[in-house]
Amino acid sequence: MCRYILGCAIFFMALSFAMGYAQDAEYGTIIDTIQRNVGCDREAAEALLAVINYFAEGIQTEFSYLASSKDDIYIKEIRIKKTIQKYFESERSIVQVSNVHRKPIYDYEIRTYLDRLARLALYKYTRVELLFDPDYLGIGQFLQTGPNSYELSVSMWQIFRAWMGNELAYADATKKKFRLNFVIEGDRVQVKISEILVSETTSLEKYKGKFKVDN
Repeated sequence: MCRYILGCAIFFMALSFAMGYAQDAEYGTIIDTIQRNVGCDREAAEALLAVINYFAEGIQTEFSYLASSKDDIYIKEIRIKKTIQKYFESERSIVQVSNVHRKPIYDYEIRTYLDRLARLALYKYTRVELLFDPDYLGIGQFLQTGPNSYELSVSMWQIFRAWMGNELAYADATKKKFRLNFVIEGDRVQVKISEILVSETTSLEKYKGKFKVDN
């Protein structure tokens, strides 16, 4: 069944393999994991990784822009609408938000989450950085959820930093689980994010003790 993904994956291949997720020795390890979890051959695993990389790059670009840009909010609102249409199932898709200093995890609809994200650098902090660590990519099981639909969970670590003036006011690292839904109709494959969940949140200092992260 993984072969059906090849049609859309080839379109993204040239763009995707520039990503850090698909480099050198780590690339072989990720491909092996996909083959084992999905149950497909190497060619199909590489195609699926290309699709995952396309989404990782897209989400990285859009989230980082919304968090850090000083553009007027009405410009960001146009970007928010396009981001939801391109990457998410609907405006009601859920994104979980956590804080290293508080235990509760909060659920927001994607529209609300992106709107809050877009306002951070405009009204709360003087500078914001949001990125996903390219050295970590977790691949879950590829599950069939309907006659033509499949689900795959992908985990990435999100690094967040925010400054007030020259002082770092807040920083954390959060392991986010993206639930991707694939709908297959003939040779056409549609991929959308249904939800983004929080698996773990820790201080950036503790995270650096586990993984190598640029300062």
